[in-house]
Amino acid sequence: MLTKIINFMLSSLVHSKLWGQSFSPSLRLILVVPFLSQIALAVGLTGWLSLRNGQQAVNDVVTQLQHSISRQIEEKLDSFLETSESINQLNISAVKQGILRTQNRESEYYLWEQIQVFPQVTWIYFGSAQDGAFIGVYRSPQGSLQLVINDPSNQFRGDYYALDEQGNRGELFANL
Repeated sequence: MLTKIINFMLSSLVHSKLWGQSFSPSLRLILVVPFLSQIALAVGLTGWLSLRNGQQAVNDVVTQLQHSISRQIEEKLDSFLETSESINQLNISAVKQGILRTQNRESEYYLWEQIQVFPQVTWIYFGSAQDGAFIGVYRSPQGSLQLVINDPSNQFRGDYYALDEQGNRGELFANL
């Protein structure tokens, strides 16, 4: 189609009097122009198709990545919430059995055991609505476990104790 158009244009040019005299193109021009036109058209079309397909491929990869990240976030969130729910259910049971209270050593050991079972958890604590006291075990960023006691005996300042490998209270190292 393009060749026909170019040939028509060349023949019009040959027979026109725009040049002041009859223009007779050389055989080289007649052979080269259509050939170069077809090459230019093929290269342009190939470039456009490549660009379009590249954009489509990038969009597909972005969509897949978004779905993958969303799925991973959802899995992590489900796991995190499931862990919290499990800890709460265990603590409800311990309160009903009288094991978990704010002011006894048995509760300290119970919370220390719990945080051993759930290594992804940084805080496990229990508080009383009656007097505002709470007891908890905290995992520091360095991985050490600390007991925190906050009750009327310390004017509700947090007493932080180091815990040893058996869950026993060590020395008081902070009072916040």
